[in-house]
Amino acid sequence: VLDTPGLQDTHLSAEELHARFRAFADSVPQGVDCFLFTCRAGRFGKEKPEALQAFEEACGSEALAHTILLFTHVGEEMPEDLAKRLQDPSLPLSLCKSLTKVGHRFAGIENNSSAAARRDRRA
Repeated sequence: VLDTPGLQDTHLSAEELHARFRAFADSVPQGVDCFLFTCRAGRFGKEKPEALQAFEEACGSEALAHTILLFTHVGEEMPEDLAKRLQDPSLPLSLCKSLTKVGHRFAGIENNSSAAARRDRRA
């Protein structure tokens, strides 16, 4: 797992982002299997679609076919509940568009080990 460089720094110019990605690409000579675009559950603000757009511009639209939206801090929410929530017609349009861009690939993780343990016991 390698962390991508500075996509949340949306104040960077396109040239700066491309330079960072070129440097990143040199560290993965075997290629990339998957990109995890992380965002905290319930906090899909305007900077997230901007960052996803910057990622697409830096890597090309074909990279989106290998991208998963990874929602952090999902608490005890089960995967099927997250899936239902992401189908809600009242979701922000920016989140709906971002899900569409990545082919509706998503996952959720809990960063708090005690909440994750409770969720796993329910599964």
